Amino acid sequence: MQFLDVSNNRFDDEGMKFMASFSHLKELKMKANKVTAEGIKKITGLKIKILDVSSTYLGNEGIKNLTNCESLEEVEVRACGLKDQSLNYFLQMPSLKFIDISANKQVRQEAIRNFMAKKREDLLVKYDQF
Repeated sequence: MQFLDVSNNRFDDEGMKFMASFSHLKELKMKANKVTAEGIKKITGLKIKILDVSSTYLGNEGIKNLTNCESLEEVEVRACGLKDQSLNYFLQMPSLKFIDISANKQVRQEAIRNFMAKKREDLLVKYDQF
């Protein structure tokens, strides 16, 4: 199996143990679930290229854990409780080509401007215009 969508299913950290067994998984959609930063650690060994965890509270620690997913190319983290410092973790993801950081109300406009100035040219970023 290369694609799995468990969005809106009350999926939690315990269920993430199950995900680790999908070694061929390339795309994982798990919007609006109860996975935390701790649960995200369980998939960092997979070769996932596309991850959508929108409306799932990960906070800074969850984004930091995602830096161990070296194969990530697209990440959607809309409304995930990101803060200004979360943006710097995306700079540590060498394969990343697209991120959607919109609807993270605690990320200040100044932090987005600073991030946009530091990011690689080939990284596309979707964010809220202030």
